[in-house]
Amino acid sequence: MIGCTAARHGIVFLDEVDKISSKKGGQFQRDVGGEGVQQSLLKMMEGAVIKVPDLSGSGKKTIDVDTTNILFIFSGAFSGLTNIIQRRTNIKPFGFTSETPEDKEGANATDTIHQSDTTDHEKDEILRAVEVDDLVNFGMIPEFIGRIPVFAVFENMTTEMLIKILKEPRNALIPQYETLLEMDGAKLKFEEEALVAVAEKAKESGTGARALRSRLENILLEPMYEAPNSDIEEIIITKDTVENKTPPVYVQRSKDLVVSTDKFVIKQTEPPSMKVMNPPQSQA
Repeated sequence: MIGCTAARHGIVFLDEVDKISSKKGGQFQRDVGGEGVQQSLLKMMEGAVIKVPDLSGSGKKTIDVDTTNILFIFSGAFSGLTNIIQRRTNIKPFGFTSETPEDKEGANATDTIHQSDTTDHEKDEILRAVEVDDLVNFGMIPEFIGRIPVFAVFENMTTEMLIKILKEPRNALIPQYETLLEMDGAKLKFEEEALVAVAEKAKESGTGARALRSRLENILLEPMYEAPNSDIEEIIITKDTVENKTPPVYVQRSKDLVVSTDKFVIKQTEPPSMKVMNPPQSQA
């Protein structure tokens, strides 16, 4: 019961809450996981005693948990919410200064593309203007949104943030690949321009940090096959390797090997100096 008492003053974090938005469809279309799930969460959010199955036993027993003092945090991507906010905040001009259809047809196509293409900073500014009506139009029921007092917007990841994700965390991706190649006797090195190119490629995909692993897998697929049972000492990933898919730079351990010069770089190594010891003098 000690754990149950502590749980009554805890925090519940529910991710992907935008997936339970109600879908507006036809009369015979079922709204699976939409409005019904939101209705079932209302009682839990407003503070009530709910019955939770006891998983430690047979599962038939239940434990009463009071959710009055539990903090609920909901998060989600809410893809398409920016379009709803733009439709609400867009004020069309009228009168003598309004733009006629002839002016729109004569506009430059490049200008139209740049006007429709919003940067990440502009998307962040649009999301900061979110209101309850926008979330209702997205598919959340008013009763559910009304029980959430505070709304916060996370900014889109920048290139610098993605580079930090590649290098700094304890289980970062680049140290993982460095350890894998060290097991084969090779050292992995990324140039700074290559890291920037990887981060920009992942940013263009629109999936954020999730795209970093797939980008690295495509880049390091060939080196991970070349390194085992070879004389490769160092693998250098350049900007051209990321952008133009050119082979990485391979550094060999010895200069006596005959290899292709367009693929390998021979590292000039000097043998260690040998000490000549004086022979022992014979005693007369």
